[in-house]
Amino acid sequence: MTKISKQTKLKAVYEYLNGIGGIRQICRKYHIANREFEILLAAYRTHGTDALFNPPIVTPEFRVQVAS
Repeated sequence: MTKISKQTKLKAVYEYLNGIGGIRQICRKYHIANREFEILLAAYRTHGTDALFNPPIVTPEFRVQVAS
């Protein structure tokens, strides 16, 4: 598994939110697992860019929030 830089994650999130591609397309482009990208999007929506540079602790409550 390859570590993905914070800048790459941010670029992928911005591309998705700006409608440049769908989740699958962006995940393939940046070699990010679909589920990981969905969690990344939820973290970004909840906490903004701070979630990418200082990731939140993944708790059961956080997972429920991501799933809903």
